[in-house]
Amino acid sequence: MQSDGYTIHVQSPSGEHEIRIHPDDRDRLLTQILAEHGFTLRMPCGQEGRCEKCRVSLTAGCVIDHFNDEAICATDSVVPLLACQHRPGDQPFALDIPVHSLAWAEPDVLDAFDVQALSVHDPIWPDKNAPGQSRIAQPIGAAIDLGTTTVTLMLVDLEDGEVLSRASDVNHQVRFGEDVLTRINLCGTDRANVNVLRDAVGKETIGPLLHRAADDAGIDIKQIVCLTVAGNTTMLHLLIGEDPSPMGVVPFTPAFVEHKQVSPDAVGLDGLLHPEVVFHLMPSAAAYVGADLTVGVVSSGMLFESGTSLLVDIGTNGEMVLKHGDKLLGCATAAGPAFEGAGLLYGQRAGGGAINHIHLAGDPLTVGIDVIHNIEPTGICGSAYIDLLAEGVVVGLLTHTGRFAETAPAGLHKRIKHYEKRGRCFLVTDTVSVSELDIAKLLQAKAAIAAGIETMLSHTEMKASEIDRLYLAGGFGAGLNIHHAIACGLLPGFRPEQVKVVGNTSLAGAFQVLMNRGKLEKVIEVAQSIDTIELNLDPAFEGRYIDHLSIGMHE
Repeated sequence: MQSDGYTIHVQSPSGEHEIRIHPDDRDRLLTQILAEHGFTLRMPCGQEGRCEKCRVSLTAGCVIDHFNDEAICATDSVVPLLACQHRPGDQPFALDIPVHSLAWAEPDVLDAFDVQALSVHDPIWPDKNAPGQSRIAQPIGAAIDLGTTTVTLMLVDLEDGEVLSRASDVNHQVRFGEDVLTRINLCGTDRANVNVLRDAVGKETIGPLLHRAADDAGIDIKQIVCLTVAGNTTMLHLLIGEDPSPMGVVPFTPAFVEHKQVSPDAVGLDGLLHPEVVFHLMPSAAAYVGADLTVGVVSSGMLFESGTSLLVDIGTNGEMVLKHGDKLLGCATAAGPAFEGAGLLYGQRAGGGAINHIHLAGDPLTVGIDVIHNIEPTGICGSAYIDLLAEGVVVGLLTHTGRFAETAPAGLHKRIKHYEKRGRCFLVTDTVSVSELDIAKLLQAKAAIAAGIETMLSHTEMKASEIDRLYLAGGFGAGLNIHHAIACGLLPGFRPEQVKVVGNTSLAGAFQVLMNRGKLEKVIEVAQSIDTIELNLDPAFEGRYIDHLSIGMHE
């Protein structure tokens, strides 16, 4: 490497850029260097090279394979490579970063919700037991949905309840892994990673979001005096720098689950907000039944209904709560983030360029697609994969076991390609495809959700058809074709009229608590009342899971 370093050229969807490579970058991965300059790549596997989501193209020069010190050069052609497996060499080079490899590829973040209007206006701030709290002009509150993948917040005038602005972004922790177990394992490997992850969500995500939302609302950020935060148990731990690693091993013990009040310095935001500001962390029920579920039970309205109802939130994790009489049962399924695109060849989160619906019909086979923002497709998001499973069987593309049919509709052979490493793939477009391995991973995620639902219902000796209401929460649920979700077996045994899509119930719950302190009492009651089912300890769960590894409805 030149003694004073050199400059590399990076082509990204936002244009051409130059990055200075210093001598001490010689031993650092390309993913790390790119992230420091605003190009954070997708790394669901935590930079282990398994997910292949950090693909970039070497268009000129050479880089070094980090594990065998072999030089990889773009001499006569462009060379695709994984940024997490390579580091700079001694000479300048050039990279091309495709949009689907970027973690910040403009995800569509759900900040809408369908819940009952607040009947009482009694904001949680000021604390009536702390008479010394000052009353500033136009005090502002913030409700935050702290997701594993995305963070969404809204600023609210505490005096009249008016929503002033909303803002959302990808959780900057995703560069360390897209699921909670990867992040938990990072903390277990090196305790220093706890604070690294805290800063990624506090300083790098929530702080800038608050600034953006305050600017949009035309207020001083110091007017924000209270924040309510809902999220899964791991995210709440990492928000305040609490080690989550005990939740990664049996008996999955969290450091806390109760409602917690902390100051800005606990989340690394001291100096940013008013000195009297309070973060209210909503209570969880268990390690994997988090505050996003406890507030969802309240905000959806199911807590106040007399019938039997089920809340299902399918996101980076699969979580659900069943209400039967006065009894609340909760569980989490190890579905993984497949429905958000992780581990799939062209999988991506819902955002610009993602195919969000696939339409299959006829003989000969015809394929239609819907693309978010109506631009050139770059990948496929979860709702479209569900379409493919459901309609693929109907038109003869797929067998019930998830394989491409040997006897297929006319015109299919033009869309099936065989690749040495990927196996058989179905071309949705000329540049975006689905492999049989992708379908197998989707069926595993589907089976985990479906088996979790059936196991929950078995504890009440009820069938899906007997449930009064299934509340489907989260961004994935909002984009689903419900008929297809039922047909492929994701929601086994339900009828479309039983399903109510309720949007972001986590954000809704944080908002309701912010504006009505009585709601906090209800959320605490829910958190303490949920009886958590450990699916791995249920003897029938494995059998149900295996039964649901096929495409179709189950009774």
